[in-house]
Amino acid sequence: MQSAEEMEEEERAAQSAKLQELIRRGTPHDLQEANKLMKVMAGYDQRNKTDYRAKAAEEVGKVQQKARILEEMLQNHKQGDDLDSDSWEVSAATHQEQTTEH
Repeated sequence: MQSAEEMEEEERAAQSAKLQELIRRGTPHDLQEANKLMKVMAGYDQRNKTDYRAKAAEEVGKVQQKARILEEMLQNHKQGDDLDSDSWEVSAATHQEQTTEH
């Protein structure tokens, strides 16, 4: 799982690589796209800006939900029961469906 800063840095690196490629090709269309991308990178165009803090919080929420499911599964598992990995996966999927329906 990445922090908001790591996600933002990864996005900046991808944008920079794309910008370099667009400029390298140099066609009129590519240069127009490069101009748009530069506006985004400079912060001038905020329309498609990703909220990395919200994205990171969403990821943390997903991990917490999975941890709750696992904890419930472990609590419901009786000592001495033998469950293979397929049984755990079916149990987790069933539990996930039940918790999302409520």
